[in-house]
Amino acid sequence: MDSYKLPTFGVIHFDSETDLYNACVGNNGIVDSKQYYDGYIQSAIKLMETIFNCEEKEGSECQYWIDTFIYPICFSIRHAIEILLKRISETIIMISTARKRIEDLSEIEKNISHHDLKSIWNAMKSIAISNDERYSFLLEKIEPFILEIGEVDPTGQTFRYAYSTESVKHLIDVQIIKITRLYNNTRILQSDMKNLFDLNDTIYNEYCLGTFTKNMSRHQLEKLARDLPKKENWVNELNSGLKNNLMSKYNISSNELSKSINIISNHYEISSYIGSEIPLRELDLECLFEFLDLWLRSDHVASMYNYSAIGKLRRNGLEKFLHNEKVKPSFLNPKFISCLYALYYYAREGDGSECYIHRQKEKYKEYISDKTEWKMISNIEHLLYYKTDILKEIMKSMRILNQPSLIKSLSERYAWTNII
Repeated sequence: MDSYKLPTFGVIHFDSETDLYNACVGNNGIVDSKQYYDGYIQSAIKLMETIFNCEEKEGSECQYWIDTFIYPICFSIRHAIEILLKRISETIIMISTARKRIEDLSEIEKNISHHDLKSIWNAMKSIAISNDERYSFLLEKIEPFILEIGEVDPTGQTFRYAYSTESVKHLIDVQIIKITRLYNNTRILQSDMKNLFDLNDTIYNEYCLGTFTKNMSRHQLEKLARDLPKKENWVNELNSGLKNNLMSKYNISSNELSKSINIISNHYEISSYIGSEIPLRELDLECLFEFLDLWLRSDHVASMYNYSAIGKLRRNGLEKFLHNEKVKPSFLNPKFISCLYALYYYAREGDGSECYIHRQKEKYKEYISDKTEWKMISNIEHLLYYKTDILKEIMKSMRILNQPSLIKSLSERYAWTNII
């Protein structure tokens, strides 16, 4: 008689035949509700495709699969939907709380721990759209299908058990579920819910940047910036008539419009729409020139770009230059290096300029701390020795951060390198 091999969970079994079939769960890899959602929706689709690929299309075996697989299929679809709606609900709670909006979130908060699809939907939908209009299209599109499933299986019991807790048989009013139609609708739903997941994550990450007002999201502030005249013309064009039109268009008060315009005026990226340029904090141009001139003398940089630099330096030469107490480079200061470090990694990560500001501030704090001041030299050495693409990357960051003056200065000074 075959016996169980235990434990089944949490142990890596070194079996050559099964080494490829280890699932990563918990903190082993990147796992959150998105992976759970994808597992449930994909399982439903794969089970339906298994039915369609049955060789004996009209045989008893295929009908057996249809009549038994339908329960895990429908439960998986329903549970995937529940996961998505709860993820959106969590985002809405965060947004509304951060913006200090006066709206009742108690039903949304309560439903996160419950399973009634219609209740979750009804509590979440209108508040989601009122907090961010970008939810509207996709929520409206999936609503009929969501409500139908919520009607058939309101609390997640219908497709899990044959009878309710009151011993009433489930699905007696349904009788037939057409697999082909369910499959086609599920594929549409899968596409729409992927878009909703992506949108929700975009909105969540955007609000984490902290650029918003009570009623204006970062996205809306960008739209408002496009509606404003160029800053140089504000005295003449930003009159009461235009202000009233903008207040009406965005449904905001005069005070909130003023706050929004102030944010736009002081924002690296969004200020580009009004023809304004906010100088990069803590970046001294002469320090940048001195750093890049030294970087260009590095032998591996010269080799990478196939040009001859005057006075090329190997790594030990660069180290001696940096550690020469008699002739200390002017760029060896916490403000500049924290700014340069943040600029380099900002282009690679592609987050909002708020992330650039946060990274620069955190690096500066790190550099001026007695316990971590050594990291400044370590970071600048790393940028000098290993980042042969640093000029390209900081130029990318400057373009995103709306720094045409800096870009012009760098282009004029280093055009001969063929790197720019």
